[in-house]
Amino acid sequence: MMNGRADLSAILPDGREFDFWEEDCTYTHILYVDCQDPAASDENDGSKDAPFQTISRAAALASPGTKILIRAGIYRECVRPAAGGTDPTHMISYEAYPGEEVCIRASEEVTDFSESTGWKLRPLPEFSDRGLTVSGDHSQNTRITSNLFLDGIEQREAIFIECTKEGTNLIDNNVIWNVEGRFDPSEVPSEPGSSGWYKMKEHDVVNGYGVYCEGTDRLIVAHNLIGKCRHSGYYAKPVSFRMGGLERGGTSRKARILNNIFYDCAEAAIVFPTQDNESEGNLFLCMSGGYLRVMYPAPELCLDLDTWREFCGYDLTGNSAWFGFRLEDGKLSLEERKDSPVHAPGPAKPVQVLRDPSKIRKRKQVSCVPADITGRRHTGKVLPGPFSSWEDGMTVIRTERNALS
Repeated sequence: MMNGRADLSAILPDGREFDFWEEDCTYTHILYVDCQDPAASDENDGSKDAPFQTISRAAALASPGTKILIRAGIYRECVRPAAGGTDPTHMISYEAYPGEEVCIRASEEVTDFSESTGWKLRPLPEFSDRGLTVSGDHSQNTRITSNLFLDGIEQREAIFIECTKEGTNLIDNNVIWNVEGRFDPSEVPSEPGSSGWYKMKEHDVVNGYGVYCEGTDRLIVAHNLIGKCRHSGYYAKPVSFRMGGLERGGTSRKARILNNIFYDCAEAAIVFPTQDNESEGNLFLCMSGGYLRVMYPAPELCLDLDTWREFCGYDLTGNSAWFGFRLEDGKLSLEERKDSPVHAPGPAKPVQVLRDPSKIRKRKQVSCVPADITGRRHTGKVLPGPFSSWEDGMTVIRTERNALS
C-alpha cells in the first residue's frame, strides 16, 4: 500500500502483491551535503549549517537510522556506502533536498587537453551487451514494469529473460526505445538480386531486440511501447537442450503478446519460434514488409497483419497504422509521418494506411495489468501501449517508485 492506496504496479503475475521491504522509518540522525556551499567541507560535521562537500563523506559516516539530505548540484563522484540498513525501521536514506534536483555523475570534467603520444590502440575487452537480465527458474512470478529503456547503444537487447521454464512472468507498461544492437555490419551476408528470397530462415548476425526471450515459457508481454529496435521488438527462441538431472529444456511456448505498440523496428515486430503462442490486440506502426514471423517449422513465415490473422489466428483485434511517436526530455508525443510504406521494385500498388491515431479502437483489458504506466486504473476497454490515453507530453520518466520485482 502507498499512502493508504493500493500500488497497482506491485501486483505480481499470480495476483499477489509484492511484499516491499518498506515501513515508515524514524531517522535518528540527519547529515547534510551541499557541493555549492562555499563553506561546505568534508572536514565539517555534516550539520545543516556545516554541510559536507561530497556524498561519499556522508556515506562513509552514515549508520542505520541516518538520513542524508543532498542539496542541488552535480556531484562528480562514485558513491560507495560503507553501511546499509539493518531492518525496515533502521535504514540509511539518500534523498535530494525537497524541491531540488541532484545529479550524480561518476566522471570528471576535463577542460585542458593535450595530444597523447607513445600508446597503442587495442580492442576493448568484452563487456555485457545486455540490458536487464532475468535468468533461471528462481525468477518465476517476476514482474518488470514501468521502466524506460532508452538508447541502447551497442546493446543486444533491452530485456533478456532466460530459461525461466516454470511459472509465469510479466513484462508490462515499459517504454523501450532505440535498441541499436551490437554486431559487425561487415558480417551481414550479401544477398544480391533474388538470392535471399529462397533461404529457409533468416541469418543471425543482426540483433537489437526490445525483449529477447530464450527458453522461457508462459511469458506475458503486455501494454509496452517498443520502438526503433534494430532487429525486432519481441524475439524468442527455444533452448531445448539446456537441461540437467531431471530438468527439461526451455521451449519459449505459450507466450502471450498483448496490447503492445511496436513502432518502426527494422526487421520485425514479433518473432515467434513456433505457432504455440498468442498475439492479440497489438498495434504495429510504420513496419516494413514481413514484420510478423514464425521461425519453425522451416521455411520461416514472414507475414503482414492480414496473413498473420489468416494463417495463425493472431491479432484479430490488432491494427497496423502509419503514424509515430517522438520521445524528448522524458515526454512522448504523437508524430505525423509524412513518408509512406516502401514498395517492392516494380509497379506500385496503392496502399491504404491508417494515419489518424483517433481511429485506433480500444481492446479488451489484460487482467494482470490493472493500470497504466502512470498508475491510472484501467476501466472498460483500453488502448494499446502503456498509456490509458494518448496526449502530447505523456510522461515517461516518473519520480515516484517504480515496482520491479
